[in-house]
Amino acid sequence: MATTSLGSGQAGSKEFNDAIEKGAEAEKNGQWREARAHFMSALQIDNQAADVWVRFGHVVEKGATATEAEKAYRRALTLDPTNTEIKRDIGRAIKLQGRETEAYAYLRSIAASAPGNEAVINDLKEIDTLAAARADTGLKRLQAYRGNGFDDVQGWCLPRLFDIFSFFEQLEFNREGGALEIGVHHGKFFLLMNQLIDPQYNSYAIDVFEDQALNIDKSGLGDSNRFERNLKLYDSNKGRNTDIIKGDSTDPLLGLKGRIGHGAIRFLSVDGGHTAEHAISDLELAIDLISNEGVVIVDDILNPHWLGVIAGVFRYLDRQPTLVPFAIGENKLFMCKISFQQAYLSALTHRSNLTAKRVDFFGHSIALL
Repeated sequence: MATTSLGSGQAGSKEFNDAIEKGAEAEKNGQWREARAHFMSALQIDNQAADVWVRFGHVVEKGATATEAEKAYRRALTLDPTNTEIKRDIGRAIKLQGRETEAYAYLRSIAASAPGNEAVINDLKEIDTLAAARADTGLKRLQAYRGNGFDDVQGWCLPRLFDIFSFFEQLEFNREGGALEIGVHHGKFFLLMNQLIDPQYNSYAIDVFEDQALNIDKSGLGDSNRFERNLKLYDSNKGRNTDIIKGDSTDPLLGLKGRIGHGAIRFLSVDGGHTAEHAISDLELAIDLISNEGVVIVDDILNPHWLGVIAGVFRYLDRQPTLVPFAIGENKLFMCKISFQQAYLSALTHRSNLTAKRVDFFGHSIALL
């Protein structure tokens, strides 16, 4: 438990001390709600007491409200900004909310400012162990789908994509968020992506499905009934984390940004309308929905039957956006936020056998997969 000095002179009052004593007794007995109430009473007397904010955070964290605990720890840190133990509390609260990548980066920053701190090093090792276990689970799910389901689901998706996504799953970044596909068809590629999504994250499948009047370029023939059947048969989450959205991704009435949320997506596949206009619109949507470390995958990038895709991508890149390509292969272009372009390129070059050369793509040096 982090310790620090108390705040104002009110900290020594009888009411304040009584509240602390009652809170400590309730905490000792595992009465988290009562302890929370008592520590809050103390903070209402003196809200500058950093150590009480920490104790308040501890009891709300144990009461399964890590979000509130994080807020309490951050308040404590404003009052005692050099306290490493409070920083560790923040890192733990972030991790408990499933934001492991953020927690790892936060703890790395602590380790840099406090080199040799064994407790922080152990915190980082714990996250590494958890991430490795999650990656192993994801890889097993991928292999299960490859052996049972992939060949049975109608669609256009090359088997080597399993190797590419196995690589993504083993990276220490881009660990959080759901999957989203625009242009699902029967779900062949969506199912591959969603094997890697933890059930706590929502995934989204967007397609016009049976409303083929909206399929103006006749690219694909979605079937919602078959897709739902395939989810139940082959999805590791059995479709429980998947929100099926029927409609045109360019339709503002769908309210996709508000419905899905900024930065909520780990993997986003663009495979809807294959006109240049659709490609541009979907990429503009993707930049809002993808997480800072996430991957956007554009299908049919070099398909001569659908030249609107590459035309739209080139027109989009001509605007110099913050969503940029880092790899191309298996008829797909892989993109990410510009701040992670070099991270993906470096990982592909030095930590995989997926690429042997770089190629130029509209002014970007990217990996050929």
